[in-house]
Amino acid sequence: MFHFKLEFLLRYRRQNEEAAMHKMAQRIREANAVETELTNLRNRSQELQTALAVDSQTLIPAPIYSLYKDHLEVLRGRTQEALQRLSKAEAQVEKQRRILVRASIDRKIIEKYKEKQKEAYLADQARRERYILDELATLAISRNPDDH
Repeated sequence: MFHFKLEFLLRYRRQNEEAAMHKMAQRIREANAVETELTNLRNRSQELQTALAVDSQTLIPAPIYSLYKDHLEVLRGRTQEALQRLSKAEAQVEKQRRILVRASIDRKIIEKYKEKQKEAYLADQARRERYILDELATLAISRNPDDH
């Protein structure tokens, strides 16, 4: 029966990889949320610009025009902030991706080592079985010298 001495390390590395996968998924969700927010801000800004362009064909009171412009400036500011947050979120996704790749490599190294250990164990078992069978054949032949 094959027993891998580093099974605990393999389990640890699998858990580490799973944790990295979960963290990666979380980072992707965060980046997607910021991207959605950015899309909404851009859409709202576009809607206001369109409304302002339509209203500019008619006479708009100065206070209302000023409110439009102020609101557009606020949206532009929030869009810039969202772009910065998106950039940071994408950097975090990339960092987490590298961590996940490293965890995956670490796990695969131990799994490959386990496979090689198992192959060596099975080869040793086969060699022992052949030795025992050869010994049994030799004993059988030596007991019955008349047959040969």
